[in-house]
Amino acid sequence: MQQRQALVAEASSRAHLTERFWTIYQAIRILIDEEDDANLWSDTQLPKMIVAQGLSIARRTVSQYPECAGIPQAKLRKPYNAQGFAPQNRSRFFCELPRFVRSLLVFLGSYWWFFVGIFAPTLSR
Repeated sequence: MQQRQALVAEASSRAHLTERFWTIYQAIRILIDEEDDANLWSDTQLPKMIVAQGLSIARRTVSQYPECAGIPQAKLRKPYNAQGFAPQNRSRFFCELPRFVRSLLVFLGSYWWFFVGIFAPTLSR
């Protein structure tokens, strides 16, 4: 009986977290859809606007939600800069990769010396 109550409580808390995620995600999506192209909101302005709507959220969390939802950063949402050129983004390809692939690439990038040390002797033959 206690295990069942624990499972129900865990499922309830997971449902609450999922509901909270979608509420915050929708709030961010609405704010970004309504923003003016000339004056984009930064990651510090978005949490203040969401708190004004009655949700409590940290700035770091706001920067993670758009990443998960595929919404680009403010500097990438702006179509053109003052000179009329589209902003350069060399990491756009990296941002569009699935999260686990990005994590794998970051891991491999941090330990490249280890892999080179293993394979270098076999490559020199």
